[in-house]
Amino acid sequence: MICVKGSKKLTEALAAFEITSKPQSAVCTVIEIPGYYDELNRLTDNSSVIVVITGMVNLKEWKIIQKFKHANLESLPGKIESYLQTFEQQEEPDISFEFEEDTFEENTPVTHQHDTVTSINKVQDKPQHTSIFNQSFNKRGYIAASFSASGGVGKTFSSINMGGCAALVGISTVAVDLDFGFGDMDTAMGLVDPRQRDKVLDKKAVVPKNGWATVAEWRRFARDLKGSLLRHNSGLYVLPCYPYAGNEIPGTEIEDLILTLAEQFDLVVIDLGVDAFSPHARTALNLADTVFLIGGQDEKTIGKLTQFLGTENAHTKKMKLVINMVVPTGYYTPKEVAKKLGFDSYDEIPLDTQGVNAAKKNRKLAIQLNGSTAGNAVKVIASKRLPFQQLAYEEQLVGGGKKSLFSGLKSMFRRG
Repeated sequence: MICVKGSKKLTEALAAFEITSKPQSAVCTVIEIPGYYDELNRLTDNSSVIVVITGMVNLKEWKIIQKFKHANLESLPGKIESYLQTFEQQEEPDISFEFEEDTFEENTPVTHQHDTVTSINKVQDKPQHTSIFNQSFNKRGYIAASFSASGGVGKTFSSINMGGCAALVGISTVAVDLDFGFGDMDTAMGLVDPRQRDKVLDKKAVVPKNGWATVAEWRRFARDLKGSLLRHNSGLYVLPCYPYAGNEIPGTEIEDLILTLAEQFDLVVIDLGVDAFSPHARTALNLADTVFLIGGQDEKTIGKLTQFLGTENAHTKKMKLVINMVVPTGYYTPKEVAKKLGFDSYDEIPLDTQGVNAAKKNRKLAIQLNGSTAGNAVKVIASKRLPFQQLAYEEQLVGGGKKSLFSGLKSMFRRG
């Protein structure tokens, strides 16, 4: 039995559970924020309280939320189910607010008993992930992250073009900028003016009428997050992150964001900064189904990547090495780079300054520009590494029995 302090929508979302208006008779209390701050502030025992966040919260609300377990509206049923099951397994027969916090195992798989609560979330299969948000999502899109321990190697280029490949063939895709230090995804794809980020330059972009969501303020648009995102002319949705001058956004907040997007999109592509140890980066790397590790041919980049790969944050089993801006005169060959980093296979993207710049000037992605060698290379990588049949490009023969440039590129990269 649970006690609910919140809106009618919250009560309806928990219709599968037995609800009481008396906290003293309940196993746990669910309180909605924003809207019920005073009720939450009066509570002294936080062990049996779950805060559900349904909108933008202010600093005062955020501080008090940190004292309690919290979830969003979508993940709440699974969170309660897990809590109730844990409670039933306790030896103490007294159903009250007095029980030990360390008996709650957040990463224990839960078998749901209510038809309205279905859990097929792939995140449960990941031993690295022990979050409270991993048990309740009815749908889970594929999550890919682009990361490098070194700057200037093309993480953002890889992210937006990989996402653009999917969007162009009808796969519902969103690109998320989690590079808090630099954060230029929206400008890199020609969407907005880099000197005036609220000025949209892409005339074919879809622009929300009442402003668009950003990473720092996504909860303000949570009721219609997908409809509140900028959309590039390729069809790729974008959640930008302007250079973030505040404190680190909590990992649980980023997790909530990523899993909310994974409910609404078939593919979530995350562009990370160079710090793998920040809470938001740890969260993204944990949640990702595939991590594209972006490297270069220089010693400095290889040194930083080697150091990163030796840490516990390096999920090497799900990493795919991509060597970007490849030139014949590079200090190391792509094959040598892969060997030094311990990868048996790799993909490569040639340096294509002219093509990339031309695409940006035309408010397009490199994959949209005919003849861009870098764009064609990304198409090959997407077809190999992302689990969508729509991306399965076939090699075709052109006049005279010769393979097309695109087919030749695909064969070349397969040799990696």
